[in-house]
Amino acid sequence: MSPPPRGNGFWSQEIYYHVLNCGLPIPPSAGSTSGVLPNPLGYNRVYVHLGQSLEYHRWWEGLKAGHVFVTNGPLLLVTANGQLPGTVLAAEAGGQERVQLEAELISLDRVPQVEIVKNGRVVRSVPWDNRTSRMDLGRLTFNQSGWFLVRAITDLEHTFRFASTGPFYVEVGKTRRVSRQSARFFPDGVNQRIARVPVKLEEPRQLREVLACQEEAEAFWKKDAGPGQRRMTRWTAPWAAEDATHRAARRRAARVVQASGVCASSLLPERERALARSVPRAAWRDLFSSSRAPIGPLSWDKLGRRLTITQKGRPCECF
Repeated sequence: MSPPPRGNGFWSQEIYYHVLNCGLPIPPSAGSTSGVLPNPLGYNRVYVHLGQSLEYHRWWEGLKAGHVFVTNGPLLLVTANGQLPGTVLAAEAGGQERVQLEAELISLDRVPQVEIVKNGRVVRSVPWDNRTSRMDLGRLTFNQSGWFLVRAITDLEHTFRFASTGPFYVEVGKTRRVSRQSARFFPDGVNQRIARVPVKLEEPRQLREVLACQEEAEAFWKKDAGPGQRRMTRWTAPWAAEDATHRAARRRAARVVQASGVCASSLLPERERALARSVPRAAWRDLFSSSRAPIGPLSWDKLGRRLTITQKGRPCECF
């Protein structure tokens, strides 16, 4: 089922906000995908603030610094305490950072309000009457580190037309904020994909190639995810620590389920059945919920050693 016309736009922003919540200061950019999607060339754009000097290398430097806004319609210029997006606003540990926001908005389409997004959530909506371009967005107060940006979404229902600044960052006590929820979002997603790949690919070479990319991503989120590394590792998915042998057993079981539509534990060698029994429940629940096999609710015995799956109204012992 395809998302509604505006659904993909909101979901793409949600993913980006999770990236920022993981303490990764990645500025936004844009591309039109013209020729793949029915977008004209230059429909999605990124604007970089260069001041008075238009030079090629300074454009790239400005993009890397995050002095940007992205748009497929409105023009949105915002400053925070007189500074451009990408700026780090710092306060001493135990202190407080007050941020005054000023904006200028130009749009041919109606924009009901300008929204301030703080740490991934809309914290303020300021109505815009389309008659004045300059706006006072008020003041934000930070007692802890975080980030914020400003966005303007038109009221068009058939498409997601909007503009968004790059994020501004606030560091209180020289630390970056890492959200526990966002730190779980990416490793959980990677592990879900790893579980689904063997169900869809049987050819060994293709399987190795696809899994190599997924496992590289898994390693990044477990070990190399920047300032939030330690906290992020602590909050990875409950089955993220399973070793390669456990994953192989789970993938083999997935192929059995996909091919036969039944949970026939006799189709697996005893060693693999034993390994499969040690896989955490949450991993099986996610795996089977993504399978096309006719599988119903999962249940375990009192000791948590035996997995039973309901199929066509009848319980069937799996592992």
